[in-house]
Amino acid sequence: MKHRYRLSTGFTLTELLIVLVILGLLAALVGPVLYQRINPAKQSVARAQIESFMTALDSYFLDAGHFPTTQQGLAALRARPEGEAKWSGPYLKKEIPSDPWGTPFVYRAPGRNGGYEIVAYGADGKEGGEADNADINSWKRRSNQHGFTYVMVLVAVIALGILMEVATIHTSRAQQAEREAELLYRGMAYRNAIRSYYETGKPVKTYPKSLEDLVKDQRSATSGICARFIRTP
Repeated sequence: MKHRYRLSTGFTLTELLIVLVILGLLAALVGPVLYQRINPAKQSVARAQIESFMTALDSYFLDAGHFPTTQQGLAALRARPEGEAKWSGPYLKKEIPSDPWGTPFVYRAPGRNGGYEIVAYGADGKEGGEADNADINSWKRRSNQHGFTYVMVLVAVIALGILMEVATIHTSRAQQAEREAELLYRGMAYRNAIRSYYETGKPVKTYPKSLEDLVKDQRSATSGICARFIRTP
């Protein structure tokens, strides 16, 4: 039976902690980004609908010379308001939709910045709020968050690089340990073969002059092992 002496090749506690920290960073930074990409934000849908209304209102203004009043509302984009002789609509191909949360869009003319404003009140259906409850309106554009996304991607790439470096170091250590264990095993086999050669020497006990003498010596059971070692670097 062959016995091998193996050195410990497991991860050290420090390496395990580094890997756990990196995985935590990846989950915290990349997870939300992936979630936003997989699940389209309702805010984006609301903005797209508002922009569609704005395009239709521009066409209405070109024909009528003014925007619909608050009382007329967005319905004026689909049906001629009473007394509007220059109306040439409909300016929308489909009926006026509700916002992505099922609440009608709010239209005011004039708006806070003049002209008009269109508002979707978010998930709570109330004015104000943050995150999913934040208002989406026609006069406030979405803030640019690409830079923050790029930073998160950069951090994720760096974290992956560190993780790969740790894995490479561990693999190198494992290979080195395996090689050292193999050399230790071979050394012990050679030592046993040399001792056997010496002890079985008749009439005079001598040591082999070369490794080839160990291979040729049929008195020892270790000669076959030594022969395999010589043929396999």
